[in-house]
Amino acid sequence: MYLWNTKALITDLRNDQVTQKEQLKYFLFSTIPLYAMPQLETYYTVVNIVLILIGTLLCYNSNVEGDNKDFIVRYICLSIPIGIRIFLPMIIFAVLLTALLCKMSPNLSVDLAWTISCLILNIPYFYFLRSSIIQVSKVHDQTISA
Repeated sequence: MYLWNTKALITDLRNDQVTQKEQLKYFLFSTIPLYAMPQLETYYTVVNIVLILIGTLLCYNSNVEGDNKDFIVRYICLSIPIGIRIFLPMIIFAVLLTALLCKMSPNLSVDLAWTISCLILNIPYFYFLRSSIIQVSKVHDQTISA
C-alpha cells in the first residue's frame, strides 16, 4: 500500500497490479476517518468503526468466496439502494427502540438510547449489503433471487 508514492500507485493501477485486497485497504483507509471525524471523543465512534469494519470485512470475504471481482464497485454501488430502502423503516425502529429503552431504564439518557438504537441499524444494513454482494459474486449460471 502506497501512502506517499502516487506515481508508483498510478503505475500499479494502470497495470492492474492492485489486488482486491489492496483495494480494500485503500477503501478502509480512506473511509474510516470520515466516520470518526464528527465524534472523535465518543464511544459511539469506536463502536461504529468496529461495526463498520466487521460488516465490511464480512462483505469482502463473501465477495472473495464468490468470483472475487470488483468488490469496491459492488460495495459502493449496492450501498446506495440498500441504504435508501432500509433508512425509513430503520429510523422508525430506532425511534421506537429509543423510547422503549428510555421507558425501561429511566436513568438512561435519551442520547445514549438513541446511540444504541443507531448502532443496531448497522446490523440489517450490512446483512442486506452482504447478501447482495453474495448474489452478485455468484457464478452466472445460478439463479438470482429478488
